[in-house]
Amino acid sequence: MQPMKDAVLILIVLAAGVVLWRPVTEGSFLTDDYQIIRAVNQRVDLSEGWSWRNLGRMSRFYVGPNWKGWDLARPSVPFSFACQLLSTGTRPAPFLWTNVVVHLLNGALLFFLLRTWVPALHPWAVALGTLAAIGSPLNSEPVAWSAARSDLLSTFFGLTGLLVWMRGKRWRWIGLGAVALALTAKESALVYLALLPLLSFTHPETLASSHRRRTRWTAVLAPVLLLAAYLVWRRRLVGGLGEAQYARQSLGDYLTPSELIPRWAISAWRAIAPVSDLHVSWPEPARWIVGALVVTTLVSGWRAASWRVRIPATFLLIAPFLMSTAVNEITPVLLHSRSCYASLAGLAVFTAIALSKGPKWLRGVAVISILAMLPLAYRGAGVFRQASQRVEHTLESFREPLRTEPGRRLGGFVVLGGLHDRYMGDSFGLGGSFTIAMQPPFMEKPLFVVWTSTSEDLAKIAGVPTDGTGFFAVRPSPRGEEGRLVCPGRFAFDPGRRLDRVAPDLGAVLRLDSEALSTAGLPFRWWAVGFDDCRFRLGLVSPQTSLMEVDLPSEAVRSERSPEGTTHSFRIPPAVVKANAPAATGRHALGWYVKAIAPDGRVVGCTGLQLFFLAN
Repeated sequence: MQPMKDAVLILIVLAAGVVLWRPVTEGSFLTDDYQIIRAVNQRVDLSEGWSWRNLGRMSRFYVGPNWKGWDLARPSVPFSFACQLLSTGTRPAPFLWTNVVVHLLNGALLFFLLRTWVPALHPWAVALGTLAAIGSPLNSEPVAWSAARSDLLSTFFGLTGLLVWMRGKRWRWIGLGAVALALTAKESALVYLALLPLLSFTHPETLASSHRRRTRWTAVLAPVLLLAAYLVWRRRLVGGLGEAQYARQSLGDYLTPSELIPRWAISAWRAIAPVSDLHVSWPEPARWIVGALVVTTLVSGWRAASWRVRIPATFLLIAPFLMSTAVNEITPVLLHSRSCYASLAGLAVFTAIALSKGPKWLRGVAVISILAMLPLAYRGAGVFRQASQRVEHTLESFREPLRTEPGRRLGGFVVLGGLHDRYMGDSFGLGGSFTIAMQPPFMEKPLFVVWTSTSEDLAKIAGVPTDGTGFFAVRPSPRGEEGRLVCPGRFAFDPGRRLDRVAPDLGAVLRLDSEALSTAGLPFRWWAVGFDDCRFRLGLVSPQTSLMEVDLPSEAVRSERSPEGTTHSFRIPPAVVKANAPAATGRHALGWYVKAIAPDGRVVGCTGLQLFFLAN
């Protein structure tokens, strides 16, 4: 009868988990997701499908050495990504559903681990403790971010190892193997490795086959040998554990120690209160209240626990967080919630004990804390869904010209105004992730993306051909950063028209001296065929946005016919430049382009971007 009751309870808990985390499956990829998928795509030929050659390539994730591939330092993660790509392609929904399923499986393992570890607990208390773990808002990042699968997989194999290990001596080697797999997903799985001998001494009744001291010391030796093997393998794989401290190197470029220390303190302190936002800031008062309830529940469970449970459970609660701090994976930009994922098993232990053995008046506090966390978790899932949708919205703005322009010659984008990292709070590297997202396997063919938000970088673009390049302006909008195509490169869309070349290729120079333009209206020429019936439209851009578009007056365009075609000479009206220049004077480079508009309103050609500069 008891197994049936346990099955019903765990089904109720898992159903609640599906409701809580379903919003993330409606989102898309986020930042590092693109990097890992691209790294896997570079090593696995997706066109071959499930071939023996691909399986051989996937096996090499585990043998290394991958000295330059930090994204392969946890080989079970790219292995799972490779399986996903070969099965479902690059659609984000299957990746996110996999995260949700693994998270819920972790909840089921946690339930049965608690039933084995502390069998005297009431089943309902175990179910609510499990719900506290899988329903915590701290799960928002691990569940909603595909790149966080390292936490999900290491926890899955780690909890499996602990559960099997506690079945007794005959199962010990299987449990050790499961923990070994956890180590291939994330180095913080060392916590589970340390728990194996700790459980052997604090919970000897689980080793029912023998209680002799010698047997327990043997249970210590096996994890020690696995630790030695892991360190040797890990050093061969990535060249040493010290390389995991990549965050410190990146942050040093942005924050001084005096700025970094208080941000670290805030990030660590927020572990007390459930978190669902994407950026580091003080939690809302409601979260502090919920956090206080959670801490009260933890203290109640800790006091009511026996020392045999208290010692390993405290280690499981605290060690993952402290270990992640040591390797610098808790940063003000990546939050601490991923580092807390393994710690939530300790939360489940003490919550279940508080509900079953704690003071009666505190059991109500524990129930309230669990119920209060669930809406925060649902909100956290929604926040990540919105963030990923904003990322996808911007990427779709890039992809749209590739599908709609008849010329189909667009091969890259120059982004005027770097994308701010508001998608992920203070997270760095979003521009790089977008660049990767515009390459295979996300696109059919490679596409170059150049990000520029300074006058110097924009000036460099003037010295290279812009054929097949789309100039893209990014500006804030209610939906986040919004982009639009400023000019679709220097080419003709219509096959019946021919655009040969534009001069000057290196741009023109305008200087603004106080109130007058000292050098104004520098002409440039467009050698073309088939544009005689078109009107021409001038556009001015800055690194941040498009300033304006205006039809050129007839006096600004001079056309000279010849047997080879027509040469159009344009003279940018100084008044147009002057009227739109003050906001950027002395601070940003500006540029212009000219579009050819057919009588039916279609854009049939574009000059590309010609640069000039404003300076005091």
